[in-house]
Amino acid sequence: MVTPLPPLPRALACDPECPWMATAWSELYAGVRELPGTRDSARIIEYLRTCTARRFPMHDSTPWCSAFACWVFEQLGIESTRDPAARSWLKWGRTCLPRVGAVVVFPRPPLPWSGHVGLVSHVDHGAPGGVAIGVLGGNQGNAVSVVRRRARDAIGFRWPLTH
Repeated sequence: MVTPLPPLPRALACDPECPWMATAWSELYAGVRELPGTRDSARIIEYLRTCTARRFPMHDSTPWCSAFACWVFEQLGIESTRDPAARSWLKWGRTCLPRVGAVVVFPRPPLPWSGHVGLVSHVDHGAPGGVAIGVLGGNQGNAVSVVRRRARDAIGFRWPLTH
């Protein structure tokens, strides 16, 4: 479920703890999304080109959540996984608790090797049923978007080694 666009958090635009979030938010507000039919979004193809760890189809219909995360970090010179697989992020950086700016990885049942990756945009500790997080990511509803998820459904939270 895609949530309404929150205002760009001013603190994130210059937060030295997670400067990559300003880059991710700018892609959301640019309205990056897949194009209908056989056309491809040039921006999504740019994300996909960041993934050099494996060969895969260069179309915006290719799962691109990891490519988006790779592109965001690489824009700031922070080495990403450079891998199109969402679960590749489980071995990147260091483990952390849910926090704004963290990389979050979710399973994608029923496929044990598949997953979804995004960036934590919000943390709500008072949510019914436990901690809820906003996930800013690519390929969510075929676009860069923010969705609300339960933190307990994640299989990992990661933070770059350089920050």
